[in-house]
Amino acid sequence: MKKTTYLLLLSIFALFSCTDNEADNRTSTLEIIKLEYNTLCGWCVGASQLVISDSEAEYIAFDGCQQLDPQLRTLETSEIEALNQHLEDIDEQAIDLDHCGACYDGCEEGMKFVYEDGTEHVILFDNREYEEVDQLIQLLNLLEEIQSDF
Repeated sequence: MKKTTYLLLLSIFALFSCTDNEADNRTSTLEIIKLEYNTLCGWCVGASQLVISDSEAEYIAFDGCQQLDPQLRTLETSEIEALNQHLEDIDEQAIDLDHCGACYDGCEEGMKFVYEDGTEHVILFDNREYEEVDQLIQLLNLLEEIQSDF
């Protein structure tokens, strides 16, 4: 009985001994393998999605709630270099925004970072006035520029 209690306590201690900071450090060293940028407004107005993985970009527009055919293109070398530079300059894991504009029939922008181990980090904001969005502005501008080329 004492042995079982000891093992149970040891297991609980081991479970809670890993801090959030250690988990964040593991995630921040992982490579981003896919980046999704989307816009969405309530009532299915103004929706679009840009998905970038490797050197490929896929743009999906919506007509109301109806998805239009996806468009694909290969990114230019200069776009890939700029994208990599912007991703190095930001700490997306430190940005904790979850402001759903479409939830109240407004608009929102969202970014999803998918890492090599399958984990994801989502940033969702209903306007660009949040202080946390400041470090994303150059990346957002680049993504909008890529999207406008479709």
